[in-house]
Amino acid sequence: MLVLICDTGTLQLRHRFELAMAFFAGVMCMRMMSSPPTGTRLGCDGGGSDGGGKIGSDAGKNQRLRATQAQLRSQSQLPHRHNHVSRYAPVLPALPAAPARASDVAIVKVSGRGGFAVGIDAACESNDPANPVAFGERRGVCVVRCEGECTNAHTTCNAAPGCVGFSVNSEGTLATLKTAHRWAELPSNLEDKPLWWQGDACANMISLGLHREWEAALCKEYTSGPLLPPRQESSEVSPSGEPPLVIDVGFADGEDSAWFLHHGANVVGVEASSTTIERTSSRHPVIAAALLEGSKSTSTTPRLVIENVAISSTRGSAPLTLYKPTRFPDMASAYQGGPCIGINETTPACEVTQVPTMPCSDLLAKHGTPVLLKIDIEGYDRVCLASLADWKKRGEALPSYIAIEDNNALTILESLGYTKFKLVEGRTIARCRIPSGAVSSASGGWPHACINALGGDDSFIGWSTSIEVMKSEYYNFKGGGWDLYAALEEAP
Repeated sequence: MLVLICDTGTLQLRHRFELAMAFFAGVMCMRMMSSPPTGTRLGCDGGGSDGGGKIGSDAGKNQRLRATQAQLRSQSQLPHRHNHVSRYAPVLPALPAAPARASDVAIVKVSGRGGFAVGIDAACESNDPANPVAFGERRGVCVVRCEGECTNAHTTCNAAPGCVGFSVNSEGTLATLKTAHRWAELPSNLEDKPLWWQGDACANMISLGLHREWEAALCKEYTSGPLLPPRQESSEVSPSGEPPLVIDVGFADGEDSAWFLHHGANVVGVEASSTTIERTSSRHPVIAAALLEGSKSTSTTPRLVIENVAISSTRGSAPLTLYKPTRFPDMASAYQGGPCIGINETTPACEVTQVPTMPCSDLLAKHGTPVLLKIDIEGYDRVCLASLADWKKRGEALPSYIAIEDNNALTILESLGYTKFKLVEGRTIARCRIPSGAVSSASGGWPHACINALGGDDSFIGWSTSIEVMKSEYYNFKGGGWDLYAALEEAP
């Protein structure tokens, strides 16, 4: 049984921030007490999960909070904050492990950002006979559209053995189901804890209610079991029977690459900015774990290889001039302007670097033909496709799927032999929406599993023809992006 204790004892508030946080905690408790979920005892507490504290009165929790923030700041993960702001952050209770039976589940509604303390997001249950999945088994997001007071979310969660609760958005229209945290363990072959490891700090953030710090440290990556699955464990199988290969052209923050790594694929990340590679490799735990594993083993194919190159249409092209804003180094681009304009709009504020180039066909020749080629390189997407025509003429196999940000590449993809298409609401593949029964899940998936916007509802994952794509209002839409997914005829 989950219990939240409320204590309305006297608080001595010395800062306006403390007053605001106390008011917020009081409103949340009044709201929860006015309509508590069945079988749940509720109360309000300004302190910790032991129920006896006041805001700012628990020296032990404040000490852990300061230590957690100091650890993150020492690794340049978080900006400095005023002590009186972070010291009196509201403390949310950590939850026990998920009960063994659905009937034992006590559902707790937590609005807004408090949801991360209830549990973690997981992909919805799937009744696919070929690949059944229970809620809580895979990473993802399972969202239920609320009916009335969201009683249907309560019913759905109670019916799923892995569900421990749900959070509701501020409008009260959507509920996100939660499963218990399953903390990743530090790799056993390490003598010292690497600088990128934040698992211990993340565990502290739950009881301290540090949502902002939780997101900055990518804590959700530590809460779904091992950072990397056992080898040969993948929901997708390549034609050779080996782990599927994904080439991620536009590595960026590593979100897509990390999703595929966590789902058993081998990944080649392609990124022109060395600054972005360094930052992602030292910050994202899945990326860092994959690189660490590769550095310690020479007997197996590495799960992750990163190519620090820019994409060209032909072999032997001149190096690319890359403009790297000094204030925003992760926004490096081949275009000069925007962030490269100084405060007075005339003084350049960019570091100029030269990056070696490589056509996408050479990437395939070097690493093998991938199951999926993902292309998102901000205006250069079609440059990558240009070299695949010669690749095909040489009789080489093409990727089963191509996911590209520029949906104007439709005619080029057709000329390469792709016959099936989807327009997918513009977001990373790691967050593409997939259907699951009566609920919609924004959980990420392989291209054949993502919802096709041309279907008109949240359950259509079928493919469309090129003519259907061109007739769509979403094609070449100027007000927002829909990525284009393409598949060869024989692909699922």
